[in-house]
Amino acid sequence: MIDAMAPAMDYLTQHQETDDVASVMQEALVVMKQGAESTDNIVAKKGRALRLGERAIGHRDPGAESSWKLFECFVKKLG
Repeated sequence: MIDAMAPAMDYLTQHQETDDVASVMQEALVVMKQGAESTDNIVAKKGRALRLGERAIGHRDPGAESSWKLFECFVKKLG
């Protein structure tokens, strides 16, 4: 989850003074998706995937994936 949420929070913090909230949220969504995609080629060090070891490579972290998808639903309803 952190792989998706931390970059988005950084982005939102940097752009919190804007009047165009919808476009900032849309960009934060893109950043979240990129963060989730970055988990495709890592070996888990915590959580349930820890037991998979090298077999986890090539599979996206479910927490990161679901985090950006939930945020996507929120952004779609926002505007």
